[in-house]
Amino acid sequence: RHRLEDELLQTGPATHVRLNIFPDGGVARLRLWGTLAAQ
Repeated sequence: RHRLEDELLQTGPATHVRLNIFPDGGVARLRLWGTLAAQ
């Protein structure tokens, strides 16, 4: 399991997520955690 909380807090809020899908790779699930930020 990766623990990247400190690095992510320093970058600020994210606006997009990129999911690259390659042939014959498939995707079992995509999980995103977070909270909504005020605009």
